[in-house]
Amino acid sequence: MNLTPRIVSPRDLQRSYREIFDMAIATGEPIIVTNRKRPEVAIVPIEMVESLYTQKQLRQTPPISQSGLVGIWLDRKDMKDTSAWVRKLRTKRLASVYAETKLSS
Repeated sequence: MNLTPRIVSPRDLQRSYREIFDMAIATGEPIIVTNRKRPEVAIVPIEMVESLYTQKQLRQTPPISQSGLVGIWLDRKDMKDTSAWVRKLRTKRLASVYAETKLSS
């Protein structure tokens, strides 16, 4: 792998985009497109993008909904089904709010 990526201008890209795309595919290396001599975007083979997404997915932690309960809630039997527990809590809260509004009217 080449340590210095190929750098092209937007004009080069306009004039010979197919050659630049083919070069990125053939070498497997990114090609940097500059704007006013500053790097702006990179043209990379799709395999490189797919590889980056796969690596990112492997590093992600599972969502809290899949990781289960932790810490002080781990031993609570009433919280084994967290969705049911939250629903029950909200039902009680909504019932009390409804009762208060009914009394005040």
